[in-house]
Amino acid sequence: LGTLYPHLTGGMEIFNYYFLREQLNSDSSIIYYITDHPVSKNGGMFIPSSRFKPKRLFYPLHFFVIIMRLRRKISFVYFSFAEQSWIIPFSQSLILNIFRVPYVVTIHWGKEPDWPFAFPYMFYFKNAHKIIGVSEPICEAYQKIFPDKDIVYIPPLIPFTLSENSKNLTRVKYKIDN
Repeated sequence: LGTLYPHLTGGMEIFNYYFLREQLNSDSSIIYYITDHPVSKNGGMFIPSSRFKPKRLFYPLHFFVIIMRLRRKISFVYFSFAEQSWIIPFSQSLILNIFRVPYVVTIHWGKEPDWPFAFPYMFYFKNAHKIIGVSEPICEAYQKIFPDKDIVYIPPLIPFTLSENSKNLTRVKYKIDN
C-alpha cells in the first residue's frame, strides 16, 4: 500500500488507510499488508516495505521474496495504483502471474493515462482479476483503454460528516480562496 495516512496526507493515503482499517476490523481472515507504517497494532500481519533506495529497483525483489514466502497462504493481492514507475506495476503483475495469485487494482490516478512506454501498464491492467476506480471519471477513462474489463466504481470509505457551516462561511473562517 505504500505510505498511509497520517504519515502522508493525500487522497490515496487517506483512502487506503480507511479501506485497510475497515478490512482489518471486519474481515475474519488474516490480512497481510505491506506498507511503511502499521495501521493497527491489533489486526493484520504487517510487513514493512523495503527501505532500500532506489525503491523502484529494490521493492520488486522484496515483493518477490514476500510472495514466495506467502504464496500458499494468500488468496489474492490488493494494489493501489497512482502515477508510478512502470517497473513497480509490471514486476508486481509478473511475480503474481508466475505464482498464479490473482490481484485487484484500485486506480487513484485522476488523469487520463498518458504512458510513453505503455506495455508494462497494459500488462498490469490486462492481467488484473478486477479493476476498481475511486471516481466515475477514472472508471470512464480506463474503460476506454480496457473495454473488455469491467471497471467498478467504489465511493470513498472516508467517514465524512456534513458541516454545519456554509461553504462561504468556512472559506472565510479558514481563509481559503474561492
